[in-house]
Amino acid sequence: MRALLVVLVAALLLAAPGAARGGPTPPLVHVYVVVPTSYSSTVTPAQAVDFVHAALGSPADAPCINSHSCSVNAWFRHELGEVFDYDVTVFPVPWGVFDSTDACGSTDGGGWYWQVAWSLQGAGVDLSTRSRAAVVLMGGGGWAGHFSPANHVDAHMGMAGDWGTMRMFDSMNACATNYFSTLPANDAACGFAHEFAGMMGEFVTAGYNEGGLFQGDPMSTNEKKDLVRYSGKWLRSP
Repeated sequence: MRALLVVLVAALLLAAPGAARGGPTPPLVHVYVVVPTSYSSTVTPAQAVDFVHAALGSPADAPCINSHSCSVNAWFRHELGEVFDYDVTVFPVPWGVFDSTDACGSTDGGGWYWQVAWSLQGAGVDLSTRSRAAVVLMGGGGWAGHFSPANHVDAHMGMAGDWGTMRMFDSMNACATNYFSTLPANDAACGFAHEFAGMMGEFVTAGYNEGGLFQGDPMSTNEKKDLVRYSGKWLRSP
């Protein structure tokens, strides 16, 4: 019986992603596709979920650099030797347009950030610096933003609208800026990836002055150190 228990324990250790780091299994990064009661978009929540998976990729992705076709996991694997696990939740919210909108009905103001945060927090989602969370907002257009772990705010998350999803599915609305409408297809995830990396702490020391702004861009020493410093708990060996 004792030998059987030893075999079972060994099997559990081999199955645990965090075992290679000598610690517990890292917590998941949580991603929410937030769906207001009323919104204007040329893409669906299901397509936004596909967009998230394409942008973040899989922990099994091969290391990738110098291409915006890299997934964030492949980018992190190349630059940090580490990857992360995540889940994606479609999150309906009982409100419609909160901030000002453009002619296509996409938001063009940052007030959405706080409205989304309050809704998530009201449902029990932890947005403190003890958690790592990212959002794609249906109807959010080209707006994006994040707070880093060093900001110590109650609404710590990275958020992007749905223009990136529109670009990935070649379904831009008429109000998208020339930057988005002419963006190469492999750059579609740049905005979301940037806010995701910022939420994880990449730009705390470097700001936006040392490269590494989008998936596949080489990171500086400061950016690598800050990702591990602030979000090493969520990272693991491939």
